[in-house]
Amino acid sequence: MNTQQRINSLIRSAFRRYGYPQLEAIWCRLERGTVILYGELSTMHLKQVAETIARSVPQVQRVENRISLRESPQPASTNCETDD
Repeated sequence: MNTQQRINSLIRSAFRRYGYPQLEAIWCRLERGTVILYGELSTMHLKQVAETIARSVPQVQRVENRISLRESPQPASTNCETDD
């Protein structure tokens, strides 16, 4: 197993250990000693959690978070006009 595979495996294991199944959609790449996180999540909180967990992996020194946020559908308008 090369360094890229080992780091990816450690981070994915950490995501599972902390109990965030949504983070299964995240993948990472190692570039010049920096772990870069990719994927799409629904909230800023999850994006920050992914970065925090990745930083907690002992062999990770730097993390660049390129996770994008999914746009939430706009709620339907609740303003109803009636003809009286």
